[in-house]
Formats: sequence, structure tokens, C-alpha cells
Amino acid sequence: MIRPETRPALLIGGWVGTEFYLKGKTPAQMEKLFGFHVGYLAYGVTVFKFTRPIAADDFDLTGVYAYLPGGKAWNGIDLKWSLGEGTTQWQLEQGLSIPCRLLKIGGRGTAYA
Repeated sequence: MIRPETRPALLIGGWVGTEFYLKGKTPAQMEKLFGFHVGYLAYGVTVFKFTRPIAADDFDLTGVYAYLPGGKAWNGIDLKWSLGEGTTQWQLEQGLSIPCRLLKIGGRGTAYA
């Protein structure tokens, strides 16, 4: 058994969203929400929670309501991903990684609670 104080820190960077948009949705529904290919979340989802308060300067304050993964706005050209239903996503500042902890794991056919 690994003692908690010796576990490596988990860090998150890049694009993030809020748990609010996941509640009550299965991973298949989340694929539609974010515009992922069918099967992209075939193994379910793993959700993390920041372990420190988030400050306004942690984000690139161009938060976006996105229809594509990675915060992309639909440009009518990008065919790599299908057009999703859209959800709010924010980009953490370039190179920033914030400590987090595992919050929940959701299975493929299970609604996230």
C-alpha cells in the first residue's frame, strides 16, 4: 500500500469544464455534448477536482462556449470532430498545471451522478 503522503501529485492543464454539465449524462451523451467521435469515451469517464482554489489569472480569460473538443468554436471546416451540442470550457494558462484529486469514475452505460 502506498501512503498518501508518498503518492505522486496529479496535475491538470489545458482545457477544463465544470461537473455541472456532466450530471445525469452517460459517457455516450457526453460525447454528443462535447462533439467527440462515437466511442471516444468507450471506457467511461474519469473526473478530477482541483485541490486548490482557482484564481482568475489561472485562466486565459477567453472562456468559450464550445461545440468542439479543446474549446474550438465551430468554423464550418474542421471535420475531425462532429459538431457537439456545446458546453462551456475554459483554457488554463499555457504551461500551467494545477494539482487535483480523483473525484469520480463513470462507466460507459452509467449516468454520471
